[in-house]
Amino acid sequence: MASTSSSSSPIKISSNFDCGNIEIIDASDPAAIRLTIRPEQTGPLQEYMWFYFVLTGAKGQRCGFRLENASGTRWAPKAWENYRIVASYDRH
Repeated sequence: MASTSSSSSPIKISSNFDCGNIEIIDASDPAAIRLTIRPEQTGPLQEYMWFYFVLTGAKGQRCGFRLENASGTRWAPKAWENYRIVASYDRH
């Protein structure tokens, strides 16, 4: 589990739950959060495409995310074309 704080609001990012998968590089600026996807732990290729995390403490703030290693997957760049991230706002 990793987290970080901001002066205006304590932003926290966590992947410490079943199927959680993300590493935080820098989350000091909510508008420019930098992340990496952890490679799969099984399989011969140690591929990475799956990411899943929880962001808390960002209510009312515009957040931007950059997956720093997304271009390194063997399916890039085609796999990321028209990619849509799903967000849920119902978790407490």
